[in-house]
Amino acid sequence: MVQRYLQALEREDYRAAHGYLTSDLQSKCRLEDFVARSHWPYTDEDQQITLEKTQTFNGSAVVKTTVTVSHPDDVPFGTSEYSYDRTFDLELENGRWRLTAAQEYWGPYDYCPWF
Repeated sequence: MVQRYLQALEREDYRAAHGYLTSDLQSKCRLEDFVARSHWPYTDEDQQITLEKTQTFNGSAVVKTTVTVSHPDDVPFGTSEYSYDRTFDLELENGRWRLTAAQEYWGPYDYCPWF
């Protein structure tokens, strides 16, 4: 599900990406507000997301990924790159996994995901 969500963002299919949010999150983050956000990939840099770990618990899941950003020919010795971790929280809703709010990334009053 996380992969499909990110692919929808990459295609700029924000309606499909919004559909991967839980119904509660969709009601708090209107499609218009969701579209107005900056979404991955943020730049034209080469970015890759690697699945690191998935844990499930009674109707919820945590998906841990690593994002690697490359800058080709940015330095005299070749490509420079950096990585950072990104965690996605999921809930099982009507038999389907949906993305839910992770307040450590989105803040307590901001319900629209930026990733």
